[in-house]
Amino acid sequence: MRHHSVGRLARGATLVASLSLLVVALVAAARGPLPAAYPDVPAHPLEGRFLELVDAERKREGRAALRHSEVLALAARHHAAEMVALGYFDHESPTPANETLAQRVANAGGATVRLGENLAQVRSVRDDLAERTLRGWLESSAHRDNLLGEEWTHVGHGLAEHPDGRVFVVQVFAGDPNPLLRVELANGVQLRLAFERSVADLVVLVDEALAPTTRDGRELTLRLPQGDQAVSVMTGHELGGGRVAVIHALVIERDAAEPGVAPGRP
Repeated sequence: MRHHSVGRLARGATLVASLSLLVVALVAAARGPLPAAYPDVPAHPLEGRFLELVDAERKREGRAALRHSEVLALAARHHAAEMVALGYFDHESPTPANETLAQRVANAGGATVRLGENLAQVRSVRDDLAERTLRGWLESSAHRDNLLGEEWTHVGHGLAEHPDGRVFVVQVFAGDPNPLLRVELANGVQLRLAFERSVADLVVLVDEALAPTTRDGRELTLRLPQGDQAVSVMTGHELGGGRVAVIHALVIERDAAEPGVAPGRP
């Protein structure tokens, strides 16, 4: 599901919103986070102010605060910088490797299921730029829905300044329906996955075959065959079109020097 809207901010600023429910299966390296294709980009001084304003508004509306994600911020910074460099303003990039929001988050090292994005371009750099941008988003129903979405758990912001005085602002949301807290591989065969919430509705595939698991509250345990495997943790509930959502994906690589495994970053 994807929803776009275009609105107007005061004093010549334009904005675009996108709300997406994505089925994403991104591979996480077993010995660490997803490798990031994007190089690091320094944070803009106003990123922290955006987070403060967003959480204040969410609190007023009875929503949970969002956690800053450096992965989402990196995706947002690169998208903002690319829009300035290539002269476009859209959720879809003309660069194939960066075309979709899901691709950009993957390039930043993230593996999440639900993603959303708000965009804005503001005509001048002023002390109240964050306040003006947020006010404009809240005056647009699509942007407001994104900003106050109950499904989101993390957010990241990116800003890039154009030589003509415009500032491109990107706000990326992500929701992890059941965060993977810990991954352990014992004796090279016993895989234990610890989650934030109950594992009652989760199923596990190993190399695309349903794997028998032992469930204990918030933990899943399974025995792996020898060799490297692709392990996918999926929701047991169907999404639209008969699809199920892969909420976590791991590649289990045996390595005598590093026998453990770790989940991808939020």
